[in-house]
Amino acid sequence: MKNSSLIRTILFNILIILTVLIIYLLFFPKKSYVGEKLDKNPNIEKTFNSNINSMKIAGLKFFTDNNSTKVTLQELIDKELLVELKDSNDSKCDLNSYIEKSDNKLVIYLKCPDSENTKEIFLESIEDNTNEKLLCIYEYKKQGKGEYTDWSNWSEWSTEKIEKDELTNVEEKIEKEDDGTEIIEKTNEYSIDATYNTKIGCPNGYREQNGICKIREEKNSIDASVSYLCPNGYTRNGLKCYGSTNTLNALAQYYCPSNQGNTEYELSETKCRVFIIKYSQKATIEEYYTCPNGYYLSGNKCYTSNTYKEEVKKTKDVTYYRYQKRSKQESKTEIIWSTKDNQELIDKEYTMDRVITCEF
Repeated sequence: MKNSSLIRTILFNILIILTVLIIYLLFFPKKSYVGEKLDKNPNIEKTFNSNINSMKIAGLKFFTDNNSTKVTLQELIDKELLVELKDSNDSKCDLNSYIEKSDNKLVIYLKCPDSENTKEIFLESIEDNTNEKLLCIYEYKKQGKGEYTDWSNWSEWSTEKIEKDELTNVEEKIEKEDDGTEIIEKTNEYSIDATYNTKIGCPNGYREQNGICKIREEKNSIDASVSYLCPNGYTRNGLKCYGSTNTLNALAQYYCPSNQGNTEYELSETKCRVFIIKYSQKATIEEYYTCPNGYYLSGNKCYTSNTYKEEVKKTKDVTYYRYQKRSKQESKTEIIWSTKDNQELIDKEYTMDRVITCEF
């Protein structure tokens, strides 16, 4: 009996110890677990939930317009329903994250560098508007710029003038073309060497003689000396010339004394005019050129010309044009859904336009 009582006592004590250990483990987690919770970034969960909500709204829009039960994050971005999702450290989330739709719920799987999880959202709770609104999804819009098509091929060259504008590119060229004929007057010019001449010149009142310019004063004349001459074949005797058959008067030849010093003589019939030289200087020599009749002098050349008419071809400048055309495509509005004040979209010039839905 004593042994049975001892065994029961031991078993009871063991049971109490085990119960205390279980209670301790349940209500007092390990130190590593507590440290993990304390070290965790408080923005991780907030950012992750925001991304989940963005996927939910984009998924609802996708499933409304597409007959499909699954869509990836990459497909939502391609259809411009979302931009790239980033975690609390601004790292991009996995593009293979997805949303699956069944009759009554959405299964959203999101994998980001700082967090990974799967959440189920029942469609009835989305339509339930009885709770307080906490998180809203907004529509962002950006008006795209109109784009141009590529330029067309160049047209053929044409003389029709074309103006350049935003949709028309124009090139032009100028060609020389025939423009009939005309009669023009042409001139041919010829030249020959001019004749070189010199002329001796003296001042007024001077008389030139053998290159000397003189002023003379005339004195009384004197009788000229005379000598008599006979033709060849005659013999002079006194004032007669005797030939073999006849007799001639001898030819009287008058002459003056030789010039001496400042005295000069000039024969005038049977008298010698006497001149006294008062002033003398060397005569100047003037050089000049002359041309034959019909020529005109220029420098030391003589020129003449003749004119004639000639028929020549005329040309004119003709401007040619060619062009390229393009068209302007209408701009489109880009729409993306995201959370409020998405800075990445704002930096890309999107404007937050309206609330799409809010999380309750």
